[in-house]
Amino acid sequence: MLSARSLSSILQDRGWACVENAVPLDFCEKLLDVLKSELAVPTDEPSRWDNFGSEMRKLVMVWGNQMQ
Repeated sequence: MLSARSLSSILQDRGWACVENAVPLDFCEKLLDVLKSELAVPTDEPSRWDNFGSEMRKLVMVWGNQMQ
């Protein structure tokens, strides 16, 4: 388990962090389904993912997530 201090340090160094099991797998699978069906993101083709990136303020909000 990461401490808040460790997580803060990682975020400052890398700009991102991976926290295993933070979101239930079925939520992730549902999100992938939405990205594929609603936004035509080729979730099965990682080599094309960069074509679907954007600045954070331009990303489409996905409602129903645990941040609400």
